[in-house]
This record gives sequence, structure tokens and C-alpha cells, in this order.
Amino acid sequence: MAQPLRRLRESAQVSARPVIARVADAERDPAVDSPARLMQQALSVDVADMDDRSDRWPPSATLAFILVTCGGFWITAIYLTMHFIQAR
Repeated sequence: MAQPLRRLRESAQVSARPVIARVADAERDPAVDSPARLMQQALSVDVADMDDRSDRWPPSATLAFILVTCGGFWITAIYLTMHFIQAR
């Protein structure tokens, strides 16, 4: 019984030599294109052409939308809370 435990302990010991992990560096290793960097480049090109903002809502419509949606949420939350409190 002692032999399997000793082999288990020996295999579980960590080597004293440190393992140095390789770090990805896009500037020094241009052969590997990061999907995140490619997406950032594509987005920067698309966003640079977005000077036309004619499809934006007017501030009054934005404010009305926020008031209706947030107000509806809070009215529903308060109603349900009161309903469950009275049901007890």
C-alpha cells in the first residue's frame, strides 16, 4: 500500500524550474491577427463614416420614451409589490 502513495506524492510534486508563459504581442508578432483587433479596425472605419445623424430622435421624443418605459416599469413593480403584500 505504501508504494502507490509514494508514487502519487512524487507525481504530484511541482518541478522547481519555473515555467515561463508565452505572451501574445500583436506588435512583435504580426503573423497572428487578433480577431478583436480586426473587429476594432472594421468598427473604426464604420464609425468614422457616421457623420450623418439625421435618423436620431428629437430630445423631446427621447424623454417621452424614457418616461413611459421607466414609469411603466415602476408602476408595475409597485402594483405587484402592493398586490403581494395585501395577499398575505
